[in-house]
Amino acid sequence: MYDHLNCKLEILNWQQIASAVKKLNPTLSKQVNQLELTEKHKLYKITYPCEAMMAQSGILHLPNDKGQLVSIDDETITPEIQKDLGYHDGYVPYGLVFSRGVELFFENLGETDFYSFQVLLAGDLIQAFAPKPDQKEIKVASLLNMMNTAPCELVFFSRAWFDSKGPGFDDFKTYMMTEEDGSALLDGLDFLRQGDK
Repeated sequence: MYDHLNCKLEILNWQQIASAVKKLNPTLSKQVNQLELTEKHKLYKITYPCEAMMAQSGILHLPNDKGQLVSIDDETITPEIQKDLGYHDGYVPYGLVFSRGVELFFENLGETDFYSFQVLLAGDLIQAFAPKPDQKEIKVASLLNMMNTAPCELVFFSRAWFDSKGPGFDDFKTYMMTEEDGSALLDGLDFLRQGDK
């Protein structure tokens, strides 16, 4: 558990971040602006302080109402939030680096050593799938704010964005679930795609 006053969770709607996302990732902005959104389409903006582990071994960590950073399945995280962001069985949901940057470490399940990392900057998408139960050698991601002394912010899309039907939603989901080269994310690994700056 990480206890820090700078840990914060805000529930937003698209209009509250639309202008910022248009600057950070114009393609994502264009995709979302085609959708008919309702109050169900919540966004979760999470502020993480420096040295905070945002996800460990793929499991999302969130601030509770006391400012403590705990895993998504912790009893201090409300059932509503667990449902909204737990659509990958607790693994990191789809999202966007909203400010500054984070480091994405890859590791094999069951091992403690990180063996590679990539940097995500503001505007980059976070694309993550939960590992499949029959896979033994799987890369899972840990996110760590070690790039600067200031807090960073991530925005996660709630479950409703991916459960919704209607004009534009299939295109949105395809965009969020597809690598930059056009291949689908189907092999149980965590991925990222760089923002189109």
